[in-house]
Amino acid sequence: MSTDSTDSFDSADSAEPNGTAALLVNPRGQYLLHLRDANKPEICDPGTWSIPGGGREGNESAHEAIVRELKEETGLTVPLERFTVVECTGPDGLEKGQIQVYLGAWDGDADGLPLGEGIMLRWFDAATTAHLTMCSWTQEVIDLHRAGTSAPAAVAGSRACPNVIGVHLYLEREGRVLLGLRHPDSPFGASHHHFLAGHCERESAIACLIR
Repeated sequence: MSTDSTDSFDSADSAEPNGTAALLVNPRGQYLLHLRDANKPEICDPGTWSIPGGGREGNESAHEAIVRELKEETGLTVPLERFTVVECTGPDGLEKGQIQVYLGAWDGDADGLPLGEGIMLRWFDAATTAHLTMCSWTQEVIDLHRAGTSAPAAVAGSRACPNVIGVHLYLEREGRVLLGLRHPDSPFGASHHHFLAGHCERESAIACLIR
C-alpha cells in the first residue's frame, strides 16, 4: 500500500472510496499479508501487517486502482471482486477515510513475488494473525471473510477448481414473492433485493436451504 496513494486522503469527485486493497486467499484458507515499512514518514499504519493496495490516481476507478497497485506491489494480476468497505485513518491518526476491499484467489510462493515496496509478503492463516502486529482494518476484513466463508475460492492458475454450489429459495403466496435485502457490504448484489440463498457446505441442496 503505497505511501502516496491510500495514505493520501484527497479523493476525486466520486462515490467510490479513495483507498483500495486486495484480500488474496489460497485454497488452504491462508491470507497474503504485506509487512509495511516502519520508519518512513507520512505512512499509514507503519510497521503493521496489512494487505496490498493503495489509493486512486487521477480519474481511476477503484477497480482500476487496485489492479494497478496489486501489480506494482506484488507483480500479480488476478480476478478481483468487491468484498467490503472499511473505515481507516490517515498518517496523522485523525483524518478519516475509506478503503474499498476486493477479494481474490491466488496460490503461489509469497517469497518468489517481486516486492515493490514494504518489507515482505507472507501467507498466514487467520489464527496466526492474532499474534501479529496487525493493521486494525485488515484484521476486521479477515474476520469478516472468515465469518462468511463457506468454501475455498477457485484459484487462478491452479489445477484445483472447487465447485461452490449456490441454492436459492423461491417462496410465493397469493402472487407475492418473498425477497431479502442484501447487506450493503455483501460481495454480491449489495443493497439489492434477492431470493433467500446461500452456498452448500458439504451438504445437500435441501439441507443447505433448511440451514
